[in-house]
Amino acid sequence: MSKSFHTAMLLLGVSLIALSLPAVAQDDFYVGVQGGLTSPTSPDDFSDSGITATFDADLGYNVGLVAGKSFNALRAEIELTHRASDVDATITDGVTTDQGSTSYTAQAAMANLYLDMNRTRSVIPYIGAGLGVVRAESDDFETTNFGAEGNTDTSLAYQAMLGVNAKVSDHTVLNIGARYFGAQNDVLPESNYELVTGLNYRF
Repeated sequence: MSKSFHTAMLLLGVSLIALSLPAVAQDDFYVGVQGGLTSPTSPDDFSDSGITATFDADLGYNVGLVAGKSFNALRAEIELTHRASDVDATITDGVTTDQGSTSYTAQAAMANLYLDMNRTRSVIPYIGAGLGVVRAESDDFETTNFGAEGNTDTSLAYQAMLGVNAKVSDHTVLNIGARYFGAQNDVLPESNYELVTGLNYRF
């Protein structure tokens, strides 16, 4: 089954328990932890001096810490995240073909702004956007006949989010969402599609 199907089932499951849960507080500070899956787009193919390389990015993961405050329907948040994934490569010079893999990690600091909808209910849909910086680093790549040094790059990062928050206790809120994370970065894939689940503690 596709990731979008699993996401829809999770959102539906949370929605079904909405009427049995108490309402979420209106204005409060919160801190939280989160984690999920990252599906990066594959890097562009490379060709130079008779050598051609094709790439295939594997499914990776993301983890993060958040802190924020609600202002009625608006919510401001600071987010620190770590992402990692592997990239498989096939390289040929027209005579010899090798296969290998490398990996990359990325740390991002983001300022996010959310719009929480229908805050009188216990399950609150939201949309959001964020802007910040990301630092990404790749490992050295080496096969029997070819090799390349790792690289590091820091660049602007941006993201768009949607999902739901559901209260599970007086102070704890479950977050289930999806996001697009992008960056013009020499190491990190330009587009990353993510599923994220988190728990926020509200004061």
